[in-house]
Amino acid sequence: MRTRFRFFIAASLCSLAFGSVHAQEVKGGTTTAGAPMSASLVPVTQAMLDAAAGDGLNHLHPNSNYEQTRYYPATQIGVGNVDKLKAMFTFQTAVLESMETSPLVVNGVMFLTTSFNHVYAIDAVTGREFWHYKHKMGPITTFCCGPNNRGVAAYEGMLYMGTLDAKLVALDAKTGKVAWEVLIADPEKGYSETMAPTVVEGKVLIGTNGQGVRREERQAPVDVLHDSGQGARRRVGGERRHRPQHEAGHCGGKEAARREGRRLLPDAGGRRVDDARR
Repeated sequence: MRTRFRFFIAASLCSLAFGSVHAQEVKGGTTTAGAPMSASLVPVTQAMLDAAAGDGLNHLHPNSNYEQTRYYPATQIGVGNVDKLKAMFTFQTAVLESMETSPLVVNGVMFLTTSFNHVYAIDAVTGREFWHYKHKMGPITTFCCGPNNRGVAAYEGMLYMGTLDAKLVALDAKTGKVAWEVLIADPEKGYSETMAPTVVEGKVLIGTNGQGVRREERQAPVDVLHDSGQGARRRVGGERRHRPQHEAGHCGGKEAARREGRRLLPDAGGRRVDDARR
């Protein structure tokens, strides 16, 4: 049974200048365990993701729902009492850098990311840490506007995150341990991942982005779908080059995600699959 609770998330986005930010880049990926994971944590199902727009107890998409509206339906906080809000806890991350994440909350467990692809699982009521994952970064990372990460996707007991070295990483939501990771694009050509993925019916949808890529080497910004269980993927129809971004079909909603998924299909398990042939 899902635990009923009320919560309020106040996110403060800031940039802190403490010497070289590259000193915080983790060279060896690790997961550090904290308190025992909450027994209330449940796997996020497709039905829960579909109904997220009306769920006032959880926050299951980085932008609140498949339509990307960022509208949250809870009613406990309103114009009549917003001035009475007060801080209940402060959680200090290990990364003193910009923070552009949108946390997920699943039955009282909050999952948030930081720059350089750290992931935390904490108690959304008390701030108690359950685990902390630090991604092992590859030798080459290229990014234009800071080493940011904008969040994870949750599905069936797993979390999915794009990384600065252009990988898609799958973590066990209860332990933070790596289940698998796959390379999405070539970081040597300037590609990286800062966006939060989206999961639709067992497929992890994620785009590509690049900085300083020579025009003749640019691949089309076509979304990539990975099997949620194994991470495999396969490009359908070969690679198109330097297509304008506005033609890439980056529009909101689950149906748009399904349409884009027929072009590039890696699944949430890591396999590349052709959705048109399933």
